[in-house]
Amino acid sequence: MKKKILFLCGHNAGRSQMAQAYFNKYNTNENFVGLSAGTNIADQVNSACIEAMKEEGVDMNDSSNFFPKVIDEDENYYRIYSMGCNVKSELAIYDDLGIDDPAGQEGENIKIIRNQVKENIIAIIDDLNQNATN
Repeated sequence: MKKKILFLCGHNAGRSQMAQAYFNKYNTNENFVGLSAGTNIADQVNSACIEAMKEEGVDMNDSSNFFPKVIDEDENYYRIYSMGCNVKSELAIYDDLGIDDPAGQEGENIKIIRNQVKENIIAIIDDLNQNATN
């Protein structure tokens, strides 16, 4: 059974969706899978984030995979990373990534946020591969 790495934010519409997409794109360790969720979900994924990810060759238009979803607090997550929005959960958050909210942002600001997400995800994958019990 794969160990679930959860990327948690308030709306599950931007940062956490990008984190899920990057994690599953770059992770080569079959023991892990990236998921995303929110605590107060939006109606849809941020279209500016979808467009920014498209530039990276990541298609987040698959609404069966990329859609706002509420955190399942009964789920057994291996690690939970919050995205920087001070979300509260009954589950233990492993680390907060401190990434700005893309809501209401556009253009270069979205790309900066996207790149911050990517850098964090690559570091998380490296850490999991070096330090986690597989």
